[in-house]
Amino acid sequence: MDKHEEFEIRHMFKGNRKASTRMIKVLNSYGLTVQNSKKHLKIFRKDGVGPTVYIAHTPSDGRAWSNSVYYIIRLIEAKE
Repeated sequence: MDKHEEFEIRHMFKGNRKASTRMIKVLNSYGLTVQNSKKHLKIFRKDGVGPTVYIAHTPSDGRAWSNSVYYIIRLIEAKE
């Protein structure tokens, strides 16, 4: 993943308080599967590499999305 792609992901999540369909489409384009449950998003790789990331639909603090983006980028970059 290059710096431009990383910036695009960070910018997409910045300032948002809820998950959008655009976010889910972008994550799917990077080979991630997003399962939408009642209160959380479950994000994992289709090939099973790396950990599973859980994100609340409406996080309680402003830093929650930023912290989640860090884990999503690491999940995308995970080696087999």
